[in-house]
This record gives sequence, structure tokens and C-alpha cells, in this order.
Amino acid sequence: MIGGPDPRPGRPVPENWRHFFAAGMAPDFANITYVARAVTPATRPMRFNARFFMIDARHVQGDLGGGTGELLNLTFVPVPETQKLELAQITKRVLELVEGLARNPPPPGARKAVARFIHNGKVHELHEE
Repeated sequence: MIGGPDPRPGRPVPENWRHFFAAGMAPDFANITYVARAVTPATRPMRFNARFFMIDARHVQGDLGGGTGELLNLTFVPVPETQKLELAQITKRVLELVEGLARNPPPPGARKAVARFIHNGKVHELHEE
């Protein structure tokens, strides 16, 4: 779970968030860093428009799981060990960005460039928060 203490415990919450709020948590995105965005070219048969985020493990609680059934067989892999895995090129590029940000994090509240990947791995810098 990524969040913080619920500032208004006991209030009505959406059904699909009950487990989250029952743990005393509420959404809190202050510790999340927006890393990159990738958009599959329109010419591809399978398309995605994905945003990649990172967070220090100190700000996460609970067990790794894909609760909705969308994600299966999840496991934690330290970033340096991902180099041994067979990954999509875009995933490798994003992990390189994650390593750089982990080594040199931006100051809290700083506005930073977010990589946007498009066709052929070209990177365009965007300023987004």
C-alpha cells in the first residue's frame, strides 16, 4: 500500500477501497516520483500509454500482490539485478532512469523533467508533476 495515515477515519469510502482504508491508510502521493511516460506508436497492433512511477520502499507497507487479478506472479527484483532479465527495451530504459533518480534524487517539491518515450526509443523531455 502506498499512502499515509487516514486523516478522516470512519468516513464512507468506495467499495473497492475498503481494504485500503480498513488498514488505516488513505491515498498520499507525496513520496511518489513520476519517472517517465511511454506511448506505443499508432502503427503497432498492441498499444499502450503507460506512466512509470517510483517510490522509496520506506513509504510502502504490506505484501506485494496484484489484488485485482490483472498482475500475476509479482516479485521484487532489485534494480541492478533487472539487467539479467529479458525485458522490453522501454522497460530497460525506464529502469536506467530509475537508477539515476535513486542515485541523485531531485529536491523535495522540485519540478523536474519527465522522459516521454515515443517511436524508436526517442526521448522527449517534458515538465510534468
